[in-house]
Amino acid sequence: MEDWQKLLLASATTCSALDGRFPVDTTALERVTAVYPMRINPYYLGLIRHHDDPLGRQAIPDVRELTDTVCIADPLAEDRLSPVPLIVHKYPDRVLFLVSNQCAVYSRRCGRSRRWRSSASAAGSPAPCRCASPPN
Repeated sequence: MEDWQKLLLASATTCSALDGRFPVDTTALERVTAVYPMRINPYYLGLIRHHDDPLGRQAIPDVRELTDTVCIADPLAEDRLSPVPLIVHKYPDRVLFLVSNQCAVYSRRCGRSRRWRSSASAAGSPAPCRCASPPN
């Protein structure tokens, strides 16, 4: 198994993984992670000193995510610029291929969070972490 695969497998993906480490209301956070999954890899988690420091606010779920009425779901208008699923064609001479719906850390401010929402379509929802080595 590659190092990056081990890192993903060891990531905090449940609110209970934060319990005891930070003063957070895990019950409230579970409501958020039911809609917007959480993944914080061990390296990044080790950099967070407090749940409300800049790195903590970037990675630890916040109940305000569920009531946000200011931010739009697709701030870069990628859905409108997508001629086929998982391809964004914003500029005439460039194409963006969305080859994975997984990140080592799910940023709470991600402009693509609509793609990894738990209730999203199959093409955009997070798949289980299949970190097996590729076949030879």
